Amino acid sequence: MNERVFNLIFRWAGKNSLLDALGVFLASFLLYAVIGLVVFFVFLKKRSRERLFFLVKIALAMILSRGIILEVINFTFPYSRPFVLLGLKPLFEVAGPAFPSGHAITLFTLTTVVFLANWRWGLILGALSAVNGLARIFVGVHWPLDILSGAFFGILSGFLIHILLKPYQEKLIRPPVL
Repeated sequence: MNERVFNLIFRWAGKNSLLDALGVFLASFLLYAVIGLVVFFVFLKKRSRERLFFLVKIALAMILSRGIILEVINFTFPYSRPFVLLGLKPLFEVAGPAFPSGHAITLFTLTTVVFLANWRWGLILGALSAVNGLARIFVGVHWPLDILSGAFFGILSGFLIHILLKPYQEKLIRPPVL
């Protein structure tokens, strides 16, 4: 099933140079656009304590998702990328294990943390994250399961950190009483 869905998406690669360029752009650089939007979202917060708490939340969620979960899975289950296993020519090459997608885990961690603060912004970031995932399949560097698992672990990390910090949120963002 994983290979079948991959082939349905990847078969469009290499047919149109404009579509290929768009795919490479979205697969490579959409991550930075989302990070930029998250930084912008942080600075929309009026109080510095609220901004700081939100940044701490992002940092802890990223440490959990990218620094712990991704690294443990990559070390334990080093799964090859589709272009390696199928002998295909991707639109660009990347190194390292495919499962789970580092881009997807990063994007969906950020999306979840933002979504839990503002669902509208979260939906926008979620759509951009999904587009990045599809683009990474399109260019041939990830399996669909890599993207889905990255999304799952990113969402899980965002929720776990939210739940762990929720009891302290009001106390930490409230201005000190003098």
